[in-house]
Amino acid sequence: MSIILGYDAATLREKVDLIEAGQRLALLEDQDEPATLTERIGLLRLVGRLDEALVLAEESLAATRENGDEEQVLLARIRRAQVRQFRGELDIALDELADCATSAHDHGWESTEAVALQHHGKALFEKEDFAAALTDFRKAIALRESIDAPAELVESCRFAAETAEARLAEPPLGDPPLAEVG
Repeated sequence: MSIILGYDAATLREKVDLIEAGQRLALLEDQDEPATLTERIGLLRLVGRLDEALVLAEESLAATRENGDEEQVLLARIRRAQVRQFRGELDIALDELADCATSAHDHGWESTEAVALQHHGKALFEKEDFAAALTDFRKAIALRESIDAPAELVESCRFAAETAEARLAEPPLGDPPLAEVG
């Protein structure tokens, strides 16, 4: 069974099987390998333990800066920005994700650029800037398609883009209905 059950169309956040996520967190609790830390940060974010997720994201970023390559540092920054987004620190998350996307683009790291763009778009979506979010999602889709990324990554971007398009097509709140002619 998967921990992520889909995506919420109102927020673009993951729908989570909390029991599965809790069980997986318990299994990983005392492990400190980089891949395990990455998974723990994500799981803590998904179950709403955001203070713990941020502490672990900061620790992971510091360790990656000491031991990792530059692309791994960008990925650690993206994870930290995701936690900040979930904490409601949208402007901080947007700045960091934009910087990560630019840096990844400058280095030719298309996969990392796509991750940063998709999450930048999600933060923009939360700010209800649906047009800018759609632009990010479309760029992420194009990048993921160009590198033959796994289908589920392309589909998550497509879902986000379709959701942003639908929100843009909604009439603004407060506008009076159109009068019938005839």
